[in-house]
Amino acid sequence: MKVAAFLVVLAGSIQAEEKKRYRAPKGFDENGYKINGQHPKRRLQALNKFMCNWAESYMEDGKSSKFCKRYTNMIYRLNDSFGREQCRFFDPSVKFGGPNPDESMEGMVAAKNPNAKNPTKARRLRRNANDTTDDACGEGVDEDTCNEESMEGMECDQDDLNDPDMAAFCDEKEARKISTPNRKLKRYSTGLAKWCNRYIKECYGQRKHQHCVNRAKKFLNTLAIED
Repeated sequence: MKVAAFLVVLAGSIQAEEKKRYRAPKGFDENGYKINGQHPKRRLQALNKFMCNWAESYMEDGKSSKFCKRYTNMIYRLNDSFGREQCRFFDPSVKFGGPNPDESMEGMVAAKNPNAKNPTKARRLRRNANDTTDDACGEGVDEDTCNEESMEGMECDQDDLNDPDMAAFCDEKEARKISTPNRKLKRYSTGLAKWCNRYIKECYGQRKHQHCVNRAKKFLNTLAIED
């Protein structure tokens, strides 16, 4: 009887832990943009799931659950950062939604008062609430497919090779030699770094100290499995 009760409690705790992983809200964000597979919030959901699944597959049981909990907490903090006006940037008309192509806006936010003496350029234009462009997570699309769609464009590209902050993630020769677990780890770590550089680059800690990118580098270096 006690064993059965314990198993019920254990099953419930496992389900509760799964529910704690970040899930993007449905519908539209505060700027009228549809939260589809390419939206920063949906990308966060995919990163959370993929990285926790990686931990469950390749780390020891006790360590994997602790890591997933810490990683999930970090994802929630990133979501909170994206919720701050002075931090976030997302514009679906820009490739991958960010970063802000207007370099003159670095460290600046749009003035709320349209009559301000020095109004800065608005970061986003509100779209029509009926806009369904690039709806990667629409009806009939399963969640696994949507997660993969959310990771598109999160890999290294040519521009990253010339970026000292991203070069550590983008050694193509090394990538061809590493094992499957490490290749996945590199993919998810790169995705995290690119998410931060695109969507919360204006947060002080990211803009000045690259806190988020450095954390992604730490994951890549400390979690790698010996081949």
